[in-house]
Amino acid sequence: MLESNVITPFVQRTAVSLPPAVMLGGQLLMGAMFGIHGLALSTPLLVSIIVTVQMLYIRDVLKEKIQPLGQ
Repeated sequence: MLESNVITPFVQRTAVSLPPAVMLGGQLLMGAMFGIHGLALSTPLLVSIIVTVQMLYIRDVLKEKIQPLGQ
């Protein structure tokens, strides 16, 4: 339980620069909505949504220079 709730969010934060609170919130929301499958796919789905918004909206529409998550 310690590994999945504390250690994994901190390791993933350094890999994709995603704050642990956002990651845990996404896991709680997806777990409550879709059960174990939502919990398993919550972090990759959250990162995909954030990168898509960064690339399609912030970079292309607003024309701002950004560095997407994970780069």
